Amino acid sequence: MRYPSGDEYDGGWMDSHQYGEGTYTRPDGYSYIGNWNMGKREGQGVAQWPSGSKYTGEFLNGFIHGEGTWQVADGTIYTGSIHKEKAEGLGELRWVNGGIYKGSFRNGLRDGYGVYTWPTGSNIAKYIGEWREGAPCGSDGVCTRSDGSLCLPNVLSTLGLHNTDSPCEWGRTAV
Repeated sequence: MRYPSGDEYDGGWMDSHQYGEGTYTRPDGYSYIGNWNMGKREGQGVAQWPSGSKYTGEFLNGFIHGEGTWQVADGTIYTGSIHKEKAEGLGELRWVNGGIYKGSFRNGLRDGYGVYTWPTGSNIAKYIGEWREGAPCGSDGVCTRSDGSLCLPNVLSTLGLHNTDSPCEWGRTAV
């Protein structure tokens, strides 16, 4: 079916709504191939945006929601749990520069326990510990240098990784 907007849908129908397997495309280059339920993306599917970003995974009630892999146009890849189009729960985030974070996310940010591994060639190798609102948090974390020696977790603030607007304070583990 072709809509007046130029959007197209090819797939199953039920009660005048997209249902079952179907493909939806827009003139701007957006596309969705996957399951539909009463006119909304639901179940397994693949969405692609004109920017080059792509999501493969679960949808619920029209939202990206569940387990999936989201690759951003710049090459950054998130794999894990997503709640209403934001990383939530356990996941892994890989940057093009080689940095990797594995751990908890809340509201789209690193939050909870997690491990960040710096790209090869960095002075700092790894931080293991708590994160709040996208930043390392607390003195109980373990920070290692590339040579294997330990560094104080607060050295991360000198690298711009400590969010000064974060509710955590260095030296305090409970927030």
